Amino acid sequence: MRNWHRGLGLAADLIFPRACPGCDRTIPVAEEVWCRDCAEQLLSATGSDYCPRCGLPVGPHLVDPAGCRACRDDYNPLDGIARVGSYNSLVGEMVRRYKYRHRQQLDRPLSSLLAAAIQGQPWAGDVEALVPVPTTWRSRLQYRFRPVDLIAAGVARELSVPLAPLLYVRGKKRKQVDLPQSERAANVRGVFRISRCARVDKATLCVIDDVLTSGATLRETARVLKRAGAARVYGAALAKTDPAGPWLPGT
Repeated sequence: MRNWHRGLGLAADLIFPRACPGCDRTIPVAEEVWCRDCAEQLLSATGSDYCPRCGLPVGPHLVDPAGCRACRDDYNPLDGIARVGSYNSLVGEMVRRYKYRHRQQLDRPLSSLLAAAIQGQPWAGDVEALVPVPTTWRSRLQYRFRPVDLIAAGVARELSVPLAPLLYVRGKKRKQVDLPQSERAANVRGVFRISRCARVDKATLCVIDDVLTSGATLRETARVLKRAGAARVYGAALAKTDPAGPWLPGT
C-alpha cells in the first residue's frame, strides 16, 4: 500500500509538477517544499533576532523581554510578539503576492511559517485560542477573500489550537496603509468590538495579523480583549516593516 501511494505521488508530480511557493520555480520530486535559493533566503529572513515586544530587528545581545530602546517606555497591552521575517525579505514578497495578486494558494506555506514562528516563543504552549484581526467589508471587496482569516485558520491547524473569531470592526475611518505611523493608533482606537457571546475571562490568546508596521492594530485588539477579561494577549504577524522604508503597509 505504501509503494502504491508513493507511485501515485510520483505520477502526480510528473503531471502537475510542484512549484516553489517563494518563486514559482518547478522543483524536483526529491526536494522539499522550497527550492534551494528560497530556502536559503527564508533561513536568512527568519533567523534574524528581533524585539519580542515590538518586532523590530535587534542584535542578539539586545533581545530583552522588557523591549528594545524604541519601545521599552511605550505602553503596550501585548505580552509579546512573534513574527516570521522582514517585509523587505522573501516573506514580504510572498505576503504581497498573497494579498494583492490574489495568490490564495500561498496561505498554506505562509501559515506554516507563522506557526513555526509562534512555536519558537516561550509562551507558545500557553495559548488557548487564536484570534484573527477582523477584515472590514471594504477590504473584503478589495481582496475578494479574507487574507488574515485564511492564515489564522492554517496556523490553528498547524498548532492544534482553536480558532476564535471574537472581534469585529465598527467605525474604522481609513485604511491603515493610507496613513503615516503617527496617525494609525488614533485611526483604530475604539473600532474593534468583541462578540457578545465571547467568553475570554482569564484566557491566554494570540492575535493573528499579516503585516506589522506601527503595531497599532495588534495593541488595540489586545486592549479590547484584556478589557473583556483576557489574562494575557500575544500578537503574531507574518512580516514586520522597516520603519525607515519608503512605504509602510499593514498595521
